Amino acid sequence: MTGVVTMSLSSPAPFDYDDESRSTAGLRWPIWLRKFETFILGSGVTNEDQKVAILLHVVGESVVNVYDTLALSDKKYLTTSPHSKTKSTKSSSLVSCDRERPR
Repeated sequence: MTGVVTMSLSSPAPFDYDDESRSTAGLRWPIWLRKFETFILGSGVTNEDQKVAILLHVVGESVVNVYDTLALSDKKYLTTSPHSKTKSTKSSSLVSCDRERPR
């Protein structure tokens, strides 16, 4: 026997970004992001495109709607997490935000 552990991980709940919760999004995002990063790490996903796809699937419709409004050049906000050990041009974490840009 090789000692391989098999388990099913639950993804984090979608991130609330509706009219009522938007004012606290900046405080809640790092907590949600950490949960997502732990989920990805535990899932064993290493392909960056798959990480982005899983992020967009898990994060919830309200955040995906915001993502869909970004111009291609603005999608640079899909950047490497500060918690990552390696740097890449793509990553699974929406970690930057432009606080000057109206939402």
